[in-house]
Amino acid sequence: MCSPRVHGVLQYRVAESVFRRSFAASADPHTQRLLGDALAAQNSAQAAVDVYREVLSTTDVPADRQAASSGIESMNKVLGQ
Repeated sequence: MCSPRVHGVLQYRVAESVFRRSFAASADPHTQRLLGDALAAQNSAQAAVDVYREVLSTTDVPADRQAASSGIESMNKVLGQ
């Protein structure tokens, strides 16, 4: 049995894989934003910022734009920018 921390990391890796496959199939900005969230949760800050920026360039949905903007701001703090 694995520790709760390891279990959480594994869940985010599975989520990342699912969101990548889903996005590849449909190129939906909401799915892409969720991929950014999964990357951020795994401390893949630069990859998350790149995904969030792509979301901002491809969607007009206010909720996704706001979440992507917040994600960029949070990850830039992690990156020290």
